[in-house]
Order: sequence, then C-alpha cells, then structure tokens
Amino acid sequence: MKEIIRRKVFPEKRMLNGEEINLSKSLIAVDPGIYYELTNEKNFSIFANGELLDFIKEPYLVMPYKVNEYLLIVPAFLDISFGILYFENKSYKVYLVNKYTAWVNEIPKKMQEKFPNIETNYIQINENNEISNFSIIENELPKIKSWIHFQSDGKIFVKDKFEYDFKLKLIDEGYLPYKSIPVSKIDLHNTLTIKSINLRDYQIHAWERFNEHGSIGVYWPPSAGKTIFGLFLVSKISGNILIVVPTITLKEQWKNKLLEYFGDKILSRVEIITYHGHVKVAKNIYSLTIYDEHQHLPAKTFYKLALLKTKYRVGLSATPFREDGKTKLIFALTGLPVGVNWDVLREKRIIENPNIEVIVVKNLSKKFEKLEKIINFDKKTLIFSDSIEFGEKIGNKLNVPFISGKSKNRIQQISNNKVIVVSRVADEGISIDDLEVIIEFDFLFGSRRQELQRLGRLLHSKSRGNHYVLVTTIEFQKYGKRFDSLKEKGFQIKLTKEE
Repeated sequence: MKEIIRRKVFPEKRMLNGEEINLSKSLIAVDPGIYYELTNEKNFSIFANGELLDFIKEPYLVMPYKVNEYLLIVPAFLDISFGILYFENKSYKVYLVNKYTAWVNEIPKKMQEKFPNIETNYIQINENNEISNFSIIENELPKIKSWIHFQSDGKIFVKDKFEYDFKLKLIDEGYLPYKSIPVSKIDLHNTLTIKSINLRDYQIHAWERFNEHGSIGVYWPPSAGKTIFGLFLVSKISGNILIVVPTITLKEQWKNKLLEYFGDKILSRVEIITYHGHVKVAKNIYSLTIYDEHQHLPAKTFYKLALLKTKYRVGLSATPFREDGKTKLIFALTGLPVGVNWDVLREKRIIENPNIEVIVVKNLSKKFEKLEKIINFDKKTLIFSDSIEFGEKIGNKLNVPFISGKSKNRIQQISNNKVIVVSRVADEGISIDDLEVIIEFDFLFGSRRQELQRLGRLLHSKSRGNHYVLVTTIEFQKYGKRFDSLKEKGFQIKLTKEE
C-alpha cells in the first residue's frame, strides 16, 4: 500500500470509468490539510474498484471502549490530530476520544455521528447558584439531592459549600456545568486602542459565546491569538480587570502588550498578578478576570482564585490537561469550553509544523557534546534547562545569558540576545516573533504538557523553525511519553539514535 499511496499537499482528482473521483473531498472530513494521489493511472484503476476506494472514503475505524469513550484507529501516515494518543506502532495510531477531547478540539462534522454518546449536556447555573434546568439530571443523579436547596417558590439552588463537589460530579457523569451570565450592555465599553485589534472567525465566535454566557474557557493552540483575544476583552469590558498569570515573565509580557495597545492609562484599571499573589486580591471585586494558562488553576494553592468576586471570567490555555489527575477541574473552574480544530488552523497557515527531532545519546556528557555541535549563534535560539545547575553551566560554557526565576527584565533579555538559556520560566505563554530554534537540554520527566508548551514557543514565531530535544537513552526509556502530546496534535517527530 505504501508504494501505491504518497502524500501530497494539494488536491488531486482522478478519473475512474468516466467518473471523476476527488480524493481531497474524501479525506477532507478527517484531515483537511492532507491529500493522497495514486502513483499512476494503472494502479489507481486496479485498486479503486475495491477496498482502496472504500479506504479513501473512510480511512479510520471507531470502536466503543468504555462508557462514553471510543477508540479511534487510523493508519500511522494519516495526520489526524484529535483525541488522546492511547497506543501506537509503526503501522497504526490509536486515539482515545471522550467528552474532554471533544470539548477542546472540535470533531469534524462528518465524523460526529461515529461518536454518538459524547455530545455535551449543559447544566446552567446563574450567579446566585440557581439551577435553571435541573429536570435534566433530577432522575439520573439522585445522590446529589443533598447538595441542593429546594425553595417553596419552585426555584432550585446549589448549596454554596457544595458548589465544586456538585460541578465535579456532573462532569464525571458527562454534564458540563457553567454559570451563564450574559454580558450586560452596561458593562460594555469601547476603550480606544493605539493599535487596532482585528479578530479571526474563531475569535469572533469566542466573543459571541462570551457575550452569551459571561464565562468561557478558551482552548486554542499557541500562536492562535489567545492574548489578542484577552486584549480585545480589555477593550470591550468596562470596570476593573484582573489578569492572572503563572510567571513573572508572562506578567512582564502582558504589561508590555497592554502598553503597546492602550498606553499607560490602561494600567489604572487593569491589574496583573501571578497565581501566587491570590492573597493580595482576595477581597477585591472585578468586572472581568482573565486566567492565563489556567491549567494551573486546579492546583491546591491556586484554586481559591476561582472564588474571586468577579462578574465575568475567561480562561486561556493551549494545554488543558494535568499530570495529577485534576484535568476535569480545569473545565469546572472557568466556563463554557470554546475550542478549535488544530488542523483547520494548519490549513489556514495560522500555525505551522516545525521540524522536530528527538536526539537520543548515550549519556549526559554526550548531551553536552551534541549541544555544542547543533548550536548556531546566528539563529535566534532558546535552550531549555529545568536544572538550574545545568542551565548555569551551559550559559557559562556558551557565554550566553541564563534566565531563571531570579532574573529581572526577562523579556528584555530574551529580546536583546540571539541565544539564551532559560529555565521553566519560559515554558509557557511567551511570544518571540523571531525565534528560529528551540533546544531542550533538560526537562520535567514525562510531562506531556511541558513538551507541548515548549514547542508552542516556536509556533509563535514567524518562521517554521527547528525543535531539538536532547535525551539520554535512559531518559527516553523512562520519559518518552512526553512526546505523545505532540503526536496527538499531528506533529511529526524524527527520532535519531546516536551511538
């Protein structure tokens, strides 16, 4: 079969018995950017009459797995990129598809009928914790009745102390609870911007959903415009606004963006804090809170930020999963999920596929040797090192800056230097338009989220770029699962093993 089919990046039509067969239309529902062409008319005619034509029309298999979960089985050469990578070999990839994956990564319409039981049922809760459509779950979830207060006037409320237990139970059962507070016209205000903000179609859709519900979680890839969308909200919502970020680096970047788009007057009503600063704002009241990289929100030390007094809220994340099993809390603590299919953004050239190479070497000393061989001081490069010790050693050896949690003016240092060594402080959110190369020297074990976030820094770049990951043989054996997050999103990885 591999000799018969080869990849193309443009549509191709063929004639069979006088009928035009459009291969691109057959595959567009599964993978909009990938088309296939048969090598010659003779082979096409032989195979298209039978199984091959059936394969072209439906090149995947969907199998029921557990309750409301499915396995999607596809040939390895197809770049289908939704679901969680469950298993793979040289010939096939198997993805797990469930309600979480459907919430953040749209299933193509022509495939939705294959997953009949993962459609989302919404449970609406207003700002006073009143449930407006309790009848949907009344008979299915009798255990939660002790968490509910039934008033004599017929209204039904969630008891305050059980709000999050209630939400988590609903999510476990396949329901999505959210507080629907349509944005009031009183709260809308056009703030003049220095630079114009033009939204793409999926950003306009998110703005419409925000207007309808007042609380949303935005799940778009790096470089797809989450920060721009946040700035747009700042320009449209009046009153005091809070922006919560995970690092000082992102705090600097948001401040720079606010100054770039609005000037310094905007800082009188917009406050930026890190997740560690929740005590400072616990008693404040905000019209809007933006949680950047809100996959951090479920952490035990940060979840209180979800209890802030804020009329509207928005979460922004490219990686809505956690290694500690608290993924469902990401959805419970923000609002209605608004996702987008990554392949659609590839087709529109909004995101590109960088060249990714995982280089396996014998030991740590070989890692340092390989780093010196692949470094190019003429290209804008980030070298990631979780280890402070290794980061300082690399910085000294290459005579370049090392930026860690102790560093000041991080964004400025990154802008002013061609090659920079960085710790975890640069893992998430930062945008570097001229970035050309990423080299991962040291990392957080098997963290899938970190791997996708680090690659995401390259997606912000104007160039396609190169992403290198240096691993020892032992590291690759122990932590190879971190690369699953890249495969799940359709990125191709070249594996190089050196003696």
